[in-house]
Amino acid sequence: MRLRFLFIFWLLSDVLLLIASYAFAFDLYYNWTKTLNFTIYNSYSVLVSVVFMVVLWLGGAYKLTVNQYSSRVLATIAVANLVALAVFTVLAHQFALLQLLPLRLFLLNLFLATVVLWFWHMGFDVFQRILLRADPPVFPTLIIGATQQARTLI
Repeated sequence: MRLRFLFIFWLLSDVLLLIASYAFAFDLYYNWTKTLNFTIYNSYSVLVSVVFMVVLWLGGAYKLTVNQYSSRVLATIAVANLVALAVFTVLAHQFALLQLLPLRLFLLNLFLATVVLWFWHMGFDVFQRILLRADPPVFPTLIIGATQQARTLI
């Protein structure tokens, strides 16, 4: 039960942090002066968050035993952000609901989302390890051999 709760919490928090970092990047760039475009921009960021989650899942960042402090996880988050921004660009410019968005806004989105989500993954790694090692521990135990100690453990 704890594993399922942790995984759902991790996914939802990643989605919310991605949307919040996109909104914060929009705020830093435009200072909330383009309110009409922000609703469309925010709805696109919600759609893009699904693509982001799929790329992170395929990259193996959501495995509970993966060390989230590694540069591999940082690279996976950066690649997922790049794919999400590519989908965002296609949505924004293909359907012509937004004017041409500047490249600096996309770079700000990329930087903020990558940094925020990587720090969140590192913090969540500590939280999940504390929670999963609580009594009773959830991590599976590999038993090799057929000794007396193994029989008593089973």
